[in-house]
Amino acid sequence: LNVSSNLRPKVNYLTEEVGIPKSEIGKVVGRYPSILGLSTEGNLKPTVRFLEFVAGIPRDRLGESLSRYPTVLGHSVETSLRPTVTFLRKMGVPREEIGPILGKCPMLLTSSVSDNLAPKVLFFWTSLRIPRLAVAGMMSKYPSLLALNVANTIRPKIALLTDTLNLTIAEARETVIRNP
Repeated sequence: LNVSSNLRPKVNYLTEEVGIPKSEIGKVVGRYPSILGLSTEGNLKPTVRFLEFVAGIPRDRLGESLSRYPTVLGHSVETSLRPTVTFLRKMGVPREEIGPILGKCPMLLTSSVSDNLAPKVLFFWTSLRIPRLAVAGMMSKYPSLLALNVANTIRPKIALLTDTLNLTIAEARETVIRNP
């Protein structure tokens, strides 16, 4: 990789166009060294355009989000990123809330819909009978909810509400909807 013809323009694009702070670029490369091998025109720019204009991540949050989770830039728009956005829309998350959700929790973009996101939503539907739009509201309020592990985190908390605190399913449902 030639510094002047490849690396410097890539770093300039990431800092000046995407908004990753120069002070963070070393950490970004440390978190995702393969970023240096991605094509600016073929990978980075199309992905950034998707994140901003389709996913709706606000321009002023884009650099911060990608600083925290730069591997998003190496994922396929069509096979990884777009399915997540489509899933959130089908769940009933308002279009204007999808960008802020993904800006706060960019790891959701790289989560498998069928293996990760959908089973978590299904858990809320089946265990607490939380309606689809209420789950969408919970995702808007607490985006990292979909990043939690059902078996190790979510299910034990539900058990605490129902078994230890003796809440009914309806009471637990209302508690979880209000305070995800």
